[in-house]
Amino acid sequence: MKITDKGFTLTVILLCCAGFLFLKPDNLYSQSLTVGDPIEDYLRLFETKNDSLLLPSLTIGFFSAEDYREKLDLSNDHPWSYKFFFSKKEDQITKTASSVKDSVDTDSLKIHLVKPQQTVYRISRMYGITEEQLRKWNNLSDNEIYIDQELIVEKPKSFDESQNQTQFDVSENPKKKWSVKYYSPVAKITHNNNYPIGQNDGALWQGRGVNSMISSGAYLSYGPLKASVRPNLIYNANQGFPLSRWPAPEGISEYGYEFSVIDYPQRFGDKSITKLDLGQSWIRGDYREFSAGLSTSTTKLGPSIYNPIMLSNNSPGFLHFFIGTHEPFETKIGNIEGKIFWGRLKESGYFDENESNNFRFINGLILSYSPDFLKGLNLGISRIFVKSTTDPGLSFGDYFLALGPMKKGDGDEVKRLQMSSLFGRWKIPNYGFEFYAEWARNTPANNFRDLFLQPEYSRSYTMGFLKRFILTPNHWLTLHYEMTQIERPRSIEFRPSEPFYRSSVVAQGYTHQGQMLGAGIGPGSNSQKVHLKYYWKYGMFGASFNRIVHDNTRLYENFMVIGERPWGIRNPRIANEVEFRYGLNALVFIGSNVELQFDFYRSRFFHHEHGILPFENPDVYNTNLQFTLRYHLDNFLR
Repeated sequence: MKITDKGFTLTVILLCCAGFLFLKPDNLYSQSLTVGDPIEDYLRLFETKNDSLLLPSLTIGFFSAEDYREKLDLSNDHPWSYKFFFSKKEDQITKTASSVKDSVDTDSLKIHLVKPQQTVYRISRMYGITEEQLRKWNNLSDNEIYIDQELIVEKPKSFDESQNQTQFDVSENPKKKWSVKYYSPVAKITHNNNYPIGQNDGALWQGRGVNSMISSGAYLSYGPLKASVRPNLIYNANQGFPLSRWPAPEGISEYGYEFSVIDYPQRFGDKSITKLDLGQSWIRGDYREFSAGLSTSTTKLGPSIYNPIMLSNNSPGFLHFFIGTHEPFETKIGNIEGKIFWGRLKESGYFDENESNNFRFINGLILSYSPDFLKGLNLGISRIFVKSTTDPGLSFGDYFLALGPMKKGDGDEVKRLQMSSLFGRWKIPNYGFEFYAEWARNTPANNFRDLFLQPEYSRSYTMGFLKRFILTPNHWLTLHYEMTQIERPRSIEFRPSEPFYRSSVVAQGYTHQGQMLGAGIGPGSNSQKVHLKYYWKYGMFGASFNRIVHDNTRLYENFMVIGERPWGIRNPRIANEVEFRYGLNALVFIGSNVELQFDFYRSRFFHHEHGILPFENPDVYNTNLQFTLRYHLDNFLR
């Protein structure tokens, strides 16, 4: 393993920064999950208490992981139940009703026990009282309540209005208006020995050589206002490797993607990279079930774990303004969750030399529905539009593209990259089994007849299942399979359509800072992955196999060129690049504070097109190693 001096120095610095955690500073806190946190997949194994969608893919960024845990059915024993993150929260304040009983006529008390998802607003509506009355009768200084808390919901006969809140000592309430907490740093180091390989790693692009990232920051709250500042410090050695012998299109950087016009560089220049990314940072205001704010956090959309089609955590987060639900909105027919956002996408420094087109506008809408009449079923729809901000610029109507129809037509008539998807997840209660799927299009059907006759036109899809086997209460085995098809269907031979993630009117395509916003396997690719994991009290061990067909769309479009070999030989097999990726994963709990995560991937690329002569072995190999260190105090809230 060859490490440059600069890479070694920065790696040591990052390890030293992580080392200060063993000093056990006070008040470490985590309000949301970092990219790649194993708790995210683990929480998915449980059922929710109120049939909400409640997937990390939609809601984990809106409230704390602690709140997310509170909404799951964790009544049974499970492998990680002894971890503090899953232990029952100790009573931080005296139960409200009990503290008031001594001063009122106990026979007149009408008590409500707070359940998951309930708020002061909802409870007051249930009993036909005002929020102010509920706060007065229970000596509440604000709207903070807790699961299993007892609340008085009818005015006691002997209640004295003049003594309102005289019994309440604000200094004893740990939930004060101002709150400042610190995020526990997470340190990650990876290494590729031959080629850049990495997926769903957020702002960290894993080039050849050593790559390092450390994340930390602070969480602040004041009443309904909340903010997170959690940047990433990133280093990439970015060592050289053979680029494709097929050049990028004219006008595109020498490091650009071969054949296709898309901001998806093979390599980000020829020098090491050090940068500071804002990471999981945001500011928002809450009102009842709704939130609005600014964010640079990564966003996963839909139920897919490895290759969400519309939005994933494969790229850095982009600056966006959002309005949405931070908890499910209850109706008589089920729960509804949603979000609409407006953001800005940035071009990498290795696409073209045109400074006027460095930014693009993105507008998206996500809605999900969990019906009351069928437990465990969640359905959703998403729509995303990307438009260039160059001449003639954005009109007023462009800010509401996600609320309007997809525009029919081809090429320059459309003027924007447009995608929509339907997704669903069915988690069968008490069986530890779920099936999920996402189906997307980037061109609308002309009518229902067209949709039913050619549903495959301009489509992509991903589907999978997850099955949990309980060997013993504290020993679980999970089997997960997911397949994804991004390759353009063969209907292209008689009916033109844009490839997914590429566009003739948005030159950079569906990317941000040179990385794919959607499925991490990239444009025109397909994937089949199976992952087996074993959970026990000391952590997790897993093994996986992933077959990836890289950009068949590019192959079909350029076969006559790609197939040409020296001496006039054309071999169709040698132009079809397929990767077999074998993986081993482990998570070890060391004591009650340390988590050490290890990921190993060995890839074999069949028919890798990088200047190989026809009678030589065209296969290449790469080894990807990843080490992640997390440290938590005994009273740490993830």
